[in-house]
Amino acid sequence: MLRIDEALTLRKQDVNIMAGHVTLRKEIVKTRKGRTVPITKRTAKLMQELINETEDFDSD
Repeated sequence: MLRIDEALTLRKQDVNIMAGHVTLRKEIVKTRKGRTVPITKRTAKLMQELINETEDFDSD
């Protein structure tokens, strides 16, 4: 599970589609302890689509 602010500050390098997880950096986590959160295949697919759509904007 992610907090809203954690989800909004994710970067492309935080998402591992192949392994099916998201890494939350300690800088963005409220407790200041980084953690890895598993994601479903559907969520991974949607995140990959979002990453593909935003590649033209040169944004993380």
